[in-house]
Amino acid sequence: MSYRARNRLLTALGFIGIGILFAFLPTDWIEFGLGIAPDNSNGFAEFLLVLIPAGIGIALAADVLVRNWRRGKRSAPSRLQASHQG
Repeated sequence: MSYRARNRLLTALGFIGIGILFAFLPTDWIEFGLGIAPDNSNGFAEFLLVLIPAGIGIALAADVLVRNWRRGKRSAPSRLQASHQG
Protein backbone atom coordinates (compact mmCIF):
# COMPACT_ATOMS: atom_id res chain seq x y z
CA MET A 1 0.00 0.00 0.00
CA SER A 2 1.39 3.37 -0.96
CA TYR A 3 2.05 6.24 1.41
CA ARG A 4 -0.87 8.21 -0.01
CA ALA A 5 -3.28 5.27 0.31
CA ARG A 6 -2.17 4.64 3.88
CA ASN A 7 -2.76 8.29 4.80
CA ARG A 8 -6.21 8.24 3.20
CA LEU A 9 -7.08 5.06 5.08
CA LEU A 10 -5.95 6.61 8.37
CA THR A 11 -8.04 9.69 7.59
CA ALA A 12 -11.03 7.42 6.95
CA LEU A 13 -10.49 5.66 10.25
CA GLY A 14 -10.30 9.05 11.95
CA PHE A 15 -13.67 10.07 10.50
CA ILE A 16 -15.20 6.76 11.57
CA GLY A 17 -13.74 7.24 15.05
CA ILE A 18 -15.25 10.72 15.31
CA GLY A 19 -18.64 9.28 14.37
CA ILE A 20 -18.27 6.56 17.00
CA LEU A 21 -17.30 9.11 19.66
CA PHE A 22 -20.38 11.21 18.87
CA ALA A 23 -22.51 8.05 19.08
CA PHE A 24 -21.58 7.58 22.74
CA LEU A 25 -22.72 11.08 23.73
CA PRO A 26 -26.28 11.53 24.99
CA THR A 27 -28.85 12.59 22.40
CA ASP A 28 -29.35 16.00 24.01
CA TRP A 29 -25.74 17.06 24.59
CA ILE A 30 -26.04 20.05 22.23
CA GLU A 31 -28.99 21.42 24.17
CA PHE A 32 -27.28 21.02 27.54
CA GLY A 33 -23.75 21.91 26.48
CA LEU A 34 -24.40 24.84 24.16
CA GLY A 35 -27.80 25.97 25.35
CA ILE A 36 -29.37 25.86 21.88
CA ALA A 37 -31.90 23.47 20.37
CA PRO A 38 -31.21 23.24 16.61
CA ASP A 39 -33.53 20.23 16.25
CA ASN A 40 -36.16 21.08 18.89
CA SER A 41 -34.65 18.45 21.22
CA ASN A 42 -35.50 15.41 19.07
CA GLY A 43 -31.86 14.29 18.59
CA PHE A 44 -31.72 14.65 14.80
CA ALA A 45 -28.75 17.07 14.86
CA GLU A 46 -26.82 14.68 17.08
CA PHE A 47 -27.74 11.80 14.75
CA LEU A 48 -26.30 13.76 11.81
CA LEU A 49 -23.09 14.34 13.79
CA VAL A 50 -22.75 10.56 13.99
CA LEU A 51 -23.92 9.74 10.48
CA ILE A 52 -21.95 12.31 8.45
CA PRO A 53 -18.41 11.58 9.73
CA ALA A 54 -19.06 7.83 9.74
CA GLY A 55 -20.41 7.98 6.18
CA ILE A 56 -17.44 10.01 4.96
CA GLY A 57 -15.06 7.59 6.65
CA ILE A 58 -16.72 4.53 5.15
CA ALA A 59 -16.72 6.11 1.68
CA LEU A 60 -13.02 7.04 1.95
CA ALA A 61 -12.06 3.59 3.22
CA ALA A 62 -14.02 1.90 0.44
CA ASP A 63 -12.34 4.14 -2.15
CA VAL A 64 -8.86 3.31 -0.85
CA LEU A 65 -9.55 -0.42 -0.66
CA VAL A 66 -11.11 -0.59 -4.15
CA ARG A 67 -8.23 1.38 -5.68
CA ASN A 68 -5.70 -0.85 -3.94
CA TRP A 69 -7.56 -3.97 -5.10
CA ARG A 70 -7.68 -2.71 -8.71
CA ARG A 71 -4.00 -1.80 -8.65
CA GLY A 72 -3.09 -5.27 -7.37
CA LYS A 73 -5.36 -6.96 -9.89
CA ARG A 74 -3.86 -4.95 -12.76
CA SER A 75 -0.23 -5.58 -11.83
CA ALA A 76 -0.55 -9.30 -11.01
CA PRO A 77 0.13 -11.66 -13.92
CA SER A 78 -2.77 -13.85 -14.89
CA ARG A 79 -2.63 -17.57 -14.15
CA LEU A 80 -2.71 -18.40 -17.84
CA GLN A 81 0.38 -16.29 -18.56
CA ALA A 82 2.24 -17.73 -15.56
CA SER A 83 1.55 -21.34 -16.59
CA HIS A 84 2.82 -20.82 -20.15
CA GLN A 85 6.03 -19.11 -19.05
CA GLY A 86 7.23 -21.72 -16.62
